[in-house]
Amino acid sequence: MSEARKRKTILLVEDDADLVELATHWLERDGYAVRSIADGREALEQLAADPLPDLLLLDVMIPHVTGFEVLQKLRAEARTRELPVVMMTSFSRERDVARGRELGANDYIIKPLMELDFLDRVARALGEHRPA
Repeated sequence: MSEARKRKTILLVEDDADLVELATHWLERDGYAVRSIADGREALEQLAADPLPDLLLLDVMIPHVTGFEVLQKLRAEARTRELPVVMMTSFSRERDVARGRELGANDYIIKPLMELDFLDRVARALGEHRPA
């Protein structure tokens, strides 16, 4: 595990505690630092403060402010416009994926999460490559 990867921070915005626990376990085992938040309003507050994470994993259906609304607000601000964002959702409807991409999502992962695919997509969003 590289020192550079250890310094990468991921903010996971997800209200399913079991999924947070599982994803956090996978990510930390892969060398990332993980912070988690359960709602969109708190995510926006956290992202308004320094420092920004290296990657935002963002559920679509979260309390108070949806993931789509969070993404739209992030892309409207110069400070967060380039922050890599990977949307996560149980919805596999093509229009939802298209909406996420239109709003500026870097990737869109359909739940349930599959460990290797999930970690590969996180690495790709961070401009990294995972060893085979």
